[in-house]
Amino acid sequence: MTFSATRLIARQAQKNAHIRAFVNSISRVRARIRQGGLTFIKDEDVLRAVLKAMKKVQTNTHQYYINELLSDENMERQYEAMRIKYNAKKYKNWEHRVKASPGNVSIYYALVRELKPNRIVETGTATGSMTSYLLAALNKNKCGQLTSLDLAPISGKLTMDLSLPQNEVGYWIPEVYKDRWTYIPGDSKVTLPRVMVDEKVDFFIHDSLHTRSHMLFEYAVARSLMREGAIIASDDVLWNNSFDDFLMLNRLTSWSPNGNPNIAVAINQFDKFETDIGTGISEQV
Repeated sequence: MTFSATRLIARQAQKNAHIRAFVNSISRVRARIRQGGLTFIKDEDVLRAVLKAMKKVQTNTHQYYINELLSDENMERQYEAMRIKYNAKKYKNWEHRVKASPGNVSIYYALVRELKPNRIVETGTATGSMTSYLLAALNKNKCGQLTSLDLAPISGKLTMDLSLPQNEVGYWIPEVYKDRWTYIPGDSKVTLPRVMVDEKVDFFIHDSLHTRSHMLFEYAVARSLMREGAIIASDDVLWNNSFDDFLMLNRLTSWSPNGNPNIAVAINQFDKFETDIGTGISEQV
């Protein structure tokens, strides 16, 4: 199955409940034959699948975390204020926004709540839509820090469709959650390796420039500078075949929610040869 076909059927599954089971089964078979790649599952199954693969006990359900996020008054107030200020019309209110994409809750909120990572790094922030979910989860955990690497977006440049001044980057984020947030402006080709070397990152998310070379660069840096068992997630996995190719090359399997098949999450793993040699930065001179 070609990647273009994969993208097409994933999008169809998003719209049509009758073909989702078929699409999910085909993606699992495809990943098994190729020894890695994108697999599609129900939104509510993403959290369960990741924790099971990590041999961790799940403490709360996917629905529990949806309800928890819905009840976050700081997030709701910020959303309503910014929705009016920026004339955002995609969702009619906070409840609509959360419930419209339960897969986003799985990866950007519930998984953080369950795993309680100490260090998260994301590339690409822009308005801070999913950044706010990550910070809300860290605030609820009462531990952990998020570092966001991004250039202020300019419409028509670097695949961006909006412009924001530097001081408005991340405007969806409630002010009270910013104490767990570090924003580093700049190109991630420069900033990402530095941060990955300096910090023991548990959770990485790509959401910056969606060119094949840039995406593959970020995935490779994250994989090589993160420990085994760390999380590698990505937005826009259906933009091109970069994430799917990265997974296959490294024999990794990801989980992508049917409701938003454009996002996916995988667990970093190394083969025995790499593990025996050592995957960390060598101190040998």
